[in-house]
Amino acid sequence: MSDKQHHPICPKCGYDQSGEIATWESQCPVMSICPECGLEFEWADVFDPSRNYLGWYSEHARSILSMLTRSPSTIARLVLPWIFWRSVTIVHPIALRRLMAWIVMVWIGLHLVASVPFAYYNWIAIDQWQFGSVELMYQAYGAQGILALISNALFSPLIHILDSRGLTPVFFGSNGTTYLYSFFDIAIGMLAVIGFSSTWVLILLVIPTTRRIAKIRTGHILRAFIICLLPGVLLFEVLRFESAYGMVARVSPSDLLPLTIYIGLPWMIVFWGAAVLVGWRLKHAWALIVLGTIAALLGMIAAVAVPAVYF
Repeated sequence: MSDKQHHPICPKCGYDQSGEIATWESQCPVMSICPECGLEFEWADVFDPSRNYLGWYSEHARSILSMLTRSPSTIARLVLPWIFWRSVTIVHPIALRRLMAWIVMVWIGLHLVASVPFAYYNWIAIDQWQFGSVELMYQAYGAQGILALISNALFSPLIHILDSRGLTPVFFGSNGTTYLYSFFDIAIGMLAVIGFSSTWVLILLVIPTTRRIAKIRTGHILRAFIICLLPGVLLFEVLRFESAYGMVARVSPSDLLPLTIYIGLPWMIVFWGAAVLVGWRLKHAWALIVLGTIAALLGMIAAVAVPAVYF
Protein backbone atom coordinates (compact mmCIF):
# COMPACT_ATOMS: atom_id res chain seq x y z
CA MET A 1 0.00 0.00 0.00
CA SER A 2 1.40 3.38 -0.98
CA ASP A 3 1.74 6.46 1.18
CA LYS A 4 -1.24 8.02 -0.52
CA GLN A 5 -3.34 5.02 0.44
CA HIS A 6 -2.11 5.28 4.05
CA HIS A 7 -2.91 9.00 4.11
CA PRO A 8 -6.02 9.50 1.98
CA ILE A 9 -6.88 13.12 1.29
CA CYS A 10 -9.79 15.02 -0.20
CA PRO A 11 -9.28 15.34 -3.98
CA LYS A 12 -10.23 19.02 -3.86
CA CYS A 13 -8.77 20.61 -0.72
CA GLY A 14 -6.30 17.95 0.47
CA TYR A 15 -7.97 17.48 3.87
CA ASP A 16 -6.75 14.31 5.63
CA GLN A 17 -9.55 11.72 5.69
CA SER A 18 -7.81 9.34 8.11
CA GLY A 19 -10.10 10.40 10.95
CA GLU A 20 -13.16 9.41 8.96
CA ILE A 21 -11.63 6.05 8.10
CA ALA A 22 -10.93 5.39 11.79
CA THR A 23 -14.67 5.44 12.49
CA TRP A 24 -15.41 2.57 10.13
CA GLU A 25 -16.30 -0.74 11.73
CA SER A 26 -17.66 -3.67 9.77
CA GLN A 27 -17.88 -1.96 6.38
CA CYS A 28 -16.88 1.20 4.56
CA PRO A 29 -19.21 3.55 2.68
CA VAL A 30 -18.99 4.10 -1.06
CA MET A 31 -19.42 7.88 -0.90
CA SER A 32 -18.38 10.54 1.58
CA ILE A 33 -18.43 14.31 2.06
CA CYS A 34 -15.31 16.23 3.03
CA PRO A 35 -15.95 18.10 6.31
CA GLU A 36 -13.50 20.84 5.25
CA CYS A 37 -14.71 21.87 1.77
CA GLY A 38 -18.00 19.97 1.39
CA LEU A 39 -16.94 17.96 -1.66
CA GLU A 40 -18.84 14.73 -2.20
CA PHE A 41 -16.44 12.06 -3.44
CA GLU A 42 -16.06 8.34 -3.95
CA TRP A 43 -13.71 6.52 -1.60
CA ALA A 44 -12.38 4.58 -4.58
CA ASP A 45 -10.99 7.84 -5.98
CA VAL A 46 -9.18 8.50 -2.71
CA PHE A 47 -7.63 5.05 -2.34
CA ASP A 48 -6.78 4.56 -6.03
CA PRO A 49 -6.33 7.90 -7.85
CA SER A 50 -4.93 6.07 -10.89
CA ARG A 51 -8.44 4.92 -11.79
CA ASN A 52 -9.04 8.49 -12.97
CA TYR A 53 -6.06 8.69 -15.32
CA LEU A 54 -7.17 10.09 -18.68
CA GLY A 55 -6.03 8.18 -21.75
CA TRP A 56 -5.93 11.28 -23.96
CA TYR A 57 -4.14 13.63 -21.53
CA SER A 58 -0.37 14.23 -21.73
CA GLU A 59 -0.06 14.94 -17.99
CA HIS A 60 -1.12 11.34 -17.32
CA ALA A 61 1.26 9.80 -19.84
CA ARG A 62 3.74 7.22 -18.54
CA SER A 63 6.44 7.77 -21.18
CA ILE A 64 7.80 10.47 -23.47
CA LEU A 65 6.37 8.69 -26.50
CA SER A 66 2.94 8.50 -24.89
CA MET A 67 3.23 12.15 -23.91
CA LEU A 68 3.96 12.99 -27.53
CA THR A 69 1.12 10.92 -29.01
CA ARG A 70 -1.37 12.45 -26.56
CA SER A 71 -0.36 16.01 -27.41
CA PRO A 72 -2.83 16.52 -30.29
CA SER A 73 -5.82 15.44 -28.19
CA THR A 74 -4.64 17.52 -25.23
CA ILE A 75 -4.12 20.65 -27.32
CA ALA A 76 -7.43 20.13 -29.16
CA ARG A 77 -9.33 20.25 -25.87
CA LEU A 78 -7.35 23.24 -24.66
CA VAL A 79 -8.50 25.29 -27.66
CA LEU A 80 -11.86 25.57 -25.88
CA PRO A 81 -10.93 25.77 -22.18
CA TRP A 82 -14.38 24.86 -20.82
CA ILE A 83 -14.21 21.57 -22.70
CA PHE A 84 -10.80 20.86 -21.18
CA TRP A 85 -11.91 21.67 -17.62
CA ARG A 86 -15.06 19.63 -18.06
CA SER A 87 -12.78 16.64 -18.60
CA VAL A 88 -9.96 17.49 -16.16
CA THR A 89 -11.60 18.03 -12.77
CA ILE A 90 -10.54 17.95 -9.13
CA VAL A 91 -10.72 14.15 -8.98
CA HIS A 92 -8.08 13.61 -11.65
CA PRO A 93 -4.54 12.95 -10.36
CA ILE A 94 -2.01 15.78 -10.47
CA ALA A 95 1.45 15.17 -12.00
CA LEU A 96 3.10 18.59 -12.16
CA ARG A 97 6.57 17.39 -13.16
CA ARG A 98 5.12 15.44 -16.05
CA LEU A 99 2.99 18.41 -17.07
CA MET A 100 5.97 20.76 -16.99
CA ALA A 101 7.99 18.26 -19.02
CA TRP A 102 5.20 18.27 -21.61
CA ILE A 103 5.21 22.08 -21.81
CA VAL A 104 8.98 22.03 -22.36
CA MET A 105 8.59 19.33 -25.00
CA VAL A 106 5.94 21.37 -26.83
CA TRP A 107 8.16 24.45 -26.66
CA ILE A 108 11.17 22.59 -28.04
CA GLY A 109 9.09 21.14 -30.88
CA LEU A 110 7.56 24.50 -31.75
CA HIS A 111 10.95 26.18 -31.49
CA LEU A 112 12.54 23.71 -33.90
CA VAL A 113 9.70 24.14 -36.37
CA ALA A 114 9.85 27.94 -36.13
CA SER A 115 13.64 27.89 -36.51
CA VAL A 116 13.36 26.70 -40.12
CA PRO A 117 11.58 29.80 -41.51
CA PHE A 118 13.49 31.97 -39.03
CA ALA A 119 16.80 30.71 -40.44
CA TYR A 120 15.59 31.25 -44.01
CA TYR A 121 14.47 34.84 -43.52
CA ASN A 122 17.42 35.62 -41.30
CA TRP A 123 19.75 34.43 -44.08
CA ILE A 124 18.00 36.45 -46.77
CA ALA A 125 17.84 39.61 -44.68
CA ILE A 126 21.30 39.71 -43.13
CA ASP A 127 23.71 36.85 -43.65
CA GLN A 128 23.33 36.53 -47.42
CA TRP A 129 23.89 40.27 -47.74
CA GLN A 130 27.08 39.95 -45.68
CA PHE A 131 28.50 36.72 -47.09
CA GLY A 132 26.89 36.23 -50.51
CA SER A 133 26.38 32.47 -50.25
CA VAL A 134 26.85 29.54 -47.92
CA GLU A 135 29.79 28.41 -50.04
CA LEU A 136 31.58 31.76 -49.71
CA MET A 137 30.88 31.83 -46.00
CA TYR A 138 32.28 28.31 -45.67
CA GLN A 139 35.42 29.37 -47.54
CA ALA A 140 35.84 32.31 -45.16
CA TYR A 141 34.95 30.63 -41.86
CA GLY A 142 35.00 26.89 -42.50
CA ALA A 143 32.85 24.51 -40.45
CA GLN A 144 32.66 27.12 -37.71
CA GLY A 145 30.68 29.37 -40.04
CA ILE A 146 28.14 26.62 -40.78
CA LEU A 147 27.79 25.90 -37.06
CA ALA A 148 27.30 29.62 -36.49
CA LEU A 149 24.44 29.69 -39.00
CA ILE A 150 22.76 26.76 -37.26
CA SER A 151 23.31 28.39 -33.88
CA ASN A 152 21.83 31.66 -35.10
CA ALA A 153 18.75 29.81 -36.33
CA LEU A 154 18.25 28.06 -33.00
CA PHE A 155 19.26 30.69 -30.46
CA SER A 156 18.87 34.13 -32.03
CA PRO A 157 18.18 36.74 -30.74
CA LEU A 158 19.39 35.46 -27.38
CA ILE A 159 22.81 35.17 -28.99
CA HIS A 160 23.81 35.91 -32.57
CA ILE A 161 27.29 34.91 -33.66
CA LEU A 162 27.76 36.26 -37.17
CA ASP A 163 27.05 39.93 -36.53
CA SER A 164 26.18 42.45 -33.85
CA ARG A 165 22.43 42.31 -34.41
CA GLY A 166 21.83 42.00 -30.67
CA LEU A 167 23.37 45.45 -30.22
CA THR A 168 22.60 47.29 -33.46
CA PRO A 169 19.03 47.48 -34.79
CA VAL A 170 18.47 47.31 -38.54
CA PHE A 171 16.19 49.96 -40.08
CA PHE A 172 14.32 50.02 -43.38
CA GLY A 173 12.69 53.02 -44.99
CA SER A 174 12.27 56.57 -43.76
CA ASN A 175 9.83 55.68 -41.00
CA GLY A 176 12.62 54.13 -38.94
CA THR A 177 10.75 50.92 -38.17
CA THR A 178 12.98 48.50 -36.27
CA TYR A 179 12.86 44.95 -37.52
CA LEU A 180 15.65 43.48 -35.46
CA TYR A 181 14.37 42.71 -31.96
CA SER A 182 16.26 42.30 -28.73
CA PHE A 183 15.66 39.24 -26.57
CA PHE A 184 13.47 41.30 -24.23
CA ASP A 185 11.25 42.38 -27.14
CA ILE A 186 10.53 38.74 -27.87
CA ALA A 187 10.26 37.56 -24.25
CA ILE A 188 7.76 40.27 -23.39
CA GLY A 189 4.86 38.00 -24.34
CA MET A 190 5.98 35.33 -21.89
CA LEU A 191 6.36 37.98 -19.17
CA ALA A 192 2.78 39.10 -19.79
CA VAL A 193 1.47 35.54 -19.51
CA ILE A 194 3.46 34.87 -16.33
CA GLY A 195 2.23 38.13 -14.80
CA PHE A 196 -1.39 37.27 -15.61
CA SER A 197 -1.28 33.73 -14.24
CA SER A 198 0.91 34.55 -11.22
CA THR A 199 -1.70 37.05 -10.07
CA TRP A 200 -4.34 34.33 -10.20
CA VAL A 201 -2.10 32.08 -8.10
CA LEU A 202 -1.64 34.84 -5.52
CA ILE A 203 -5.37 35.47 -5.35
CA LEU A 204 -6.25 31.82 -4.79
CA LEU A 205 -3.41 30.90 -2.42
CA VAL A 206 -2.19 34.00 -0.60
CA ILE A 207 -5.05 36.44 0.01
CA PRO A 208 -6.86 35.09 3.12
CA THR A 209 -10.41 35.93 2.01
CA THR A 210 -10.22 34.35 -1.42
CA ARG A 211 -8.17 31.44 -0.04
CA ARG A 212 -10.99 30.60 2.38
CA ILE A 213 -13.49 30.76 -0.46
CA ALA A 214 -11.43 28.61 -2.81
CA LYS A 215 -10.35 25.81 -0.42
CA ILE A 216 -8.47 24.04 -3.17
CA ARG A 217 -5.21 22.11 -3.25
CA THR A 218 -2.16 23.98 -4.46
CA GLY A 219 -1.56 21.32 -7.11
CA HIS A 220 -4.78 22.16 -8.95
CA ILE A 221 -3.81 25.83 -9.16
CA LEU A 222 -0.27 25.06 -10.27
CA ARG A 223 -1.65 22.75 -12.95
CA ALA A 224 -3.59 25.70 -14.38
CA PHE A 225 -0.53 27.97 -14.09
CA ILE A 226 1.71 25.56 -15.99
CA ILE A 227 -0.81 24.95 -18.76
CA CYS A 228 -1.35 28.69 -19.13
CA LEU A 229 2.30 29.06 -20.14
CA LEU A 230 1.33 27.78 -23.59
CA PRO A 231 0.18 31.20 -24.93
CA GLY A 232 3.51 32.64 -23.78
CA VAL A 233 5.39 29.91 -25.63
CA LEU A 234 3.39 30.58 -28.79
CA LEU A 235 3.81 34.35 -28.53
CA PHE A 236 7.56 33.98 -27.97
CA GLU A 237 7.97 31.94 -31.13
CA VAL A 238 5.67 34.16 -33.20
CA LEU A 239 7.63 37.28 -32.23
CA ARG A 240 10.91 35.48 -32.82
CA PHE A 241 9.80 34.47 -36.31
CA GLU A 242 8.53 37.97 -37.00
CA SER A 243 11.91 39.49 -36.10
CA ALA A 244 13.43 37.78 -39.14
CA TYR A 245 10.39 37.74 -41.44
CA GLY A 246 9.76 41.44 -40.94
CA MET A 247 13.14 42.37 -42.38
CA VAL A 248 12.29 40.62 -45.65
CA ALA A 249 8.57 41.33 -45.95
CA ARG A 250 8.84 44.83 -44.44
CA VAL A 251 6.28 43.85 -41.82
CA SER A 252 6.27 45.93 -38.68
CA PRO A 253 5.48 44.54 -35.22
CA SER A 254 2.05 46.15 -35.37
CA ASP A 255 1.06 43.85 -38.24
CA LEU A 256 1.40 40.46 -36.55
CA LEU A 257 1.59 41.12 -32.81
CA PRO A 258 -2.05 42.21 -32.31
CA LEU A 259 -3.30 38.93 -33.76
CA THR A 260 -1.55 36.91 -31.07
CA ILE A 261 -2.74 39.31 -28.37
CA TYR A 262 -6.36 39.25 -29.58
CA ILE A 263 -6.32 35.46 -29.43
CA GLY A 264 -4.08 34.85 -26.41
CA LEU A 265 -5.54 37.31 -23.92
CA PRO A 266 -9.20 36.26 -24.28
CA TRP A 267 -8.08 32.62 -24.13
CA MET A 268 -6.30 33.18 -20.80
CA ILE A 269 -9.31 35.00 -19.35
CA VAL A 270 -11.64 32.18 -20.39
CA PHE A 271 -9.14 29.51 -19.31
CA TRP A 272 -8.92 30.71 -15.70
CA GLY A 273 -12.63 31.45 -15.56
CA ALA A 274 -13.45 27.95 -16.79
CA ALA A 275 -11.03 26.47 -14.24
CA VAL A 276 -12.84 28.24 -11.38
CA LEU A 277 -16.37 27.62 -12.64
CA VAL A 278 -16.23 24.31 -14.52
CA GLY A 279 -13.13 22.44 -13.39
CA TRP A 280 -12.97 23.27 -9.69
CA ARG A 281 -16.59 24.33 -9.12
CA LEU A 282 -15.62 26.84 -6.45
CA LYS A 283 -18.14 28.71 -4.33
CA HIS A 284 -18.86 32.30 -5.35
CA ALA A 285 -17.30 31.44 -8.71
CA TRP A 286 -18.45 34.51 -10.62
CA ALA A 287 -17.22 36.91 -7.93
CA LEU A 288 -13.85 35.16 -8.00
CA ILE A 289 -13.73 35.28 -11.79
CA VAL A 290 -14.42 39.03 -11.93
CA LEU A 291 -11.96 39.82 -9.13
CA GLY A 292 -9.32 37.46 -10.48
CA THR A 293 -9.56 38.72 -14.06
CA ILE A 294 -9.27 42.39 -13.12
CA ALA A 295 -6.34 41.71 -10.80
CA ALA A 296 -4.66 39.44 -13.38
CA LEU A 297 -4.87 42.13 -16.07
CA LEU A 298 -3.20 44.58 -13.70
CA GLY A 299 -0.57 41.97 -12.85
CA MET A 300 0.08 41.42 -16.55
CA ILE A 301 0.57 45.15 -17.15
CA ALA A 302 2.97 45.36 -14.20
CA ALA A 303 4.95 42.33 -15.39
CA VAL A 304 5.53 44.02 -18.74
CA ALA A 305 5.93 47.63 -17.61
CA VAL A 306 8.43 47.17 -14.78
CA PRO A 307 11.11 45.34 -16.84
CA ALA A 308 10.53 47.75 -19.73
CA VAL A 309 11.34 50.71 -17.46
CA TYR A 310 14.40 49.24 -15.76
CA PHE A 311 15.83 47.05 -18.51
